[in-house]
Amino acid sequence: MQLKKTERGKEALQNPDLYLQPRIRQILILADGTHSRGSIQDLMERDIGAELHWLLQSGFLNEQVDARYEVSQRRMQGEDNKSVQQ
Repeated sequence: MQLKKTERGKEALQNPDLYLQPRIRQILILADGTHSRGSIQDLMERDIGAELHWLLQSGFLNEQVDARYEVSQRRMQGEDNKSVQQ
């Protein structure tokens, strides 16, 4: 799953009056729909579980299913269904 900023997340980055901790701001910047939890954590070289949890629960981030993953899952399920039917 890929992480993507919500409208609230985009607004938070653009609002100079809203203080965000530097790590939170970095995660928001990286959450552009092309990175997963793991890839952002690798880029930041530290555990970001607590920050991600807060951002998701607070409505700054959403997780979206990568279309390539979804297609591969459908293919695998289709193959599994064929083998069961045979």
